Amino acid sequence: MQRSEKVRTRKWQIYDVIASFFAGLAVVLVFWFSILVLDRGIPGERLWLLNLVIFWAVVAYLAFPRLHQIVSTIYVPNYFIGRTRTAEGILGDPVNLAFNGDESDMHEVMRQAGWVQADPLTARTAWNIVVASVLRKSYPSAPVSHLYLFGRQEDFAYEREVNGNPARRHHVRFWKTPEGWSLPGGIAVDWLAAATYDRSVGLSLFTGQVTHKIDAHIDLERDYLIGTILYGSPGVRVGVIDRYFNAYHSRNGGGDTIRTDGDLPVLSVTEDRQEIAADRAHGGESVQEQAKPAGTDVQTETQTRAKGRELPQALIWFVGLLTIARELSNIAMDDFIFASASLSILVNVGLLALIALRQRWAWVAMLVIQSVAAITFLILAFSEEQWPLLDAGFSVLLVFALSATSVRLWVSQGRKERYFRRLWPRRRR
Repeated sequence: MQRSEKVRTRKWQIYDVIASFFAGLAVVLVFWFSILVLDRGIPGERLWLLNLVIFWAVVAYLAFPRLHQIVSTIYVPNYFIGRTRTAEGILGDPVNLAFNGDESDMHEVMRQAGWVQADPLTARTAWNIVVASVLRKSYPSAPVSHLYLFGRQEDFAYEREVNGNPARRHHVRFWKTPEGWSLPGGIAVDWLAAATYDRSVGLSLFTGQVTHKIDAHIDLERDYLIGTILYGSPGVRVGVIDRYFNAYHSRNGGGDTIRTDGDLPVLSVTEDRQEIAADRAHGGESVQEQAKPAGTDVQTETQTRAKGRELPQALIWFVGLLTIARELSNIAMDDFIFASASLSILVNVGLLALIALRQRWAWVAMLVIQSVAAITFLILAFSEEQWPLLDAGFSVLLVFALSATSVRLWVSQGRKERYFRRLWPRRRR
């Protein structure tokens, strides 16, 4: 019985190894493809400027983010250290505020302070903020990029636009703390927040993506937020955990410099909560009267499986359709090409449909097929002809999309849990 359990557990480990292999292979393929594109971006070459733009987009939005994701998995701690993380796993903005109160109270206090809740980040709102930034049009509820804490993105965010310019804004993200969680030292809080000030739009130092650049003095933004809250809701009580972190300077996920004194203000926004007081009389140390009993010592970075319940990103279906369109363009050729293109369409459509049904073997099969195709076309792309590079681009994008964490979670959702539920009665015997 124990041997059977070990064999089945090893089966899960094998799939994890497969996923890691293709995630790494996708990085290699993307860099290989980008180098070939860059070679065609030399001034004087046909469409050289377009190739340079494609090179930047591929490196900034595909290659570097995936590389950071792999490397950060190795070296970034998987527990609370007072820093958020970007989608790629890089350390993001510091956590510089804590709150006690219900969600409805949080929204009410922020609205009374004159802040506007940020729109959800979608393709439409992302495009709207690009247009607003370029045309200098006001967008008071512009979306903010996602940052992650406790293994999930922020619950909501608020902002205050400056002089109708979406490139400059005060903004703060909020995360609900897990049930029973407390700060190191046993201080229980309901919410953590990260407040920063966007001073301009520029390129990320770490990826080259277009992003907001924040002001380095995040303590000023922290204090500004507290000031607006107290102005709108004078009954809010504020305590401070002095030197919760040592004062430090670092960089956030976009490569911007940050400096902080390490203090952590704790705001109580619910009237019937016990007052949180700070006593600085004894060597500047704070004495916290907790709003609720301290929770048990639990691990703070509990990785969420929520993404596994969502359909894989649209990039899969978009690139899949492009791959099918590529094959359709060959149908006008001779009978042999017509037959091979038709077969390729059927295989791609069938595998994509099976992936949508969470069939893990179909996911692995399509990764293998598209990886072989990508390598083949990349080798052929060393010639002067353009079509192998275009075909390689389709396959590389599809391998990249299929090897994403969200797709792996999608095809694995529920399988491991059902497996352990089946084993549990046997363990009891």
